[in-house]
Amino acid sequence: MRKLAERASYVRKTVVYRSSIDYQTGEVKTRKRRVSRRTKWMNGQAGFITVRDGAAVAADIARLLTYYSGQSPSPSPAQPRFGPDGRL
Repeated sequence: MRKLAERASYVRKTVVYRSSIDYQTGEVKTRKRRVSRRTKWMNGQAGFITVRDGAAVAADIARLLTYYSGQSPSPSPAQPRFGPDGRL
């Protein structure tokens, strides 16, 4: 039962229409059926990152964005602050 509940969150119910032609009469018949398709999460270019110090990383990204957008008077982009272990 648990597997069914987990699977239900990964699929979405959709209706698919299929057309077929009866070649003897020339009639076009449209059939409808229900299918389960996987849910697409994070499609496109969106995503997320995990960091230890979110405020510092956000400040560094904001500084780099202002530099590369041409609004910063400084001659070079700000260098990120590294911790004692060499990480951001």
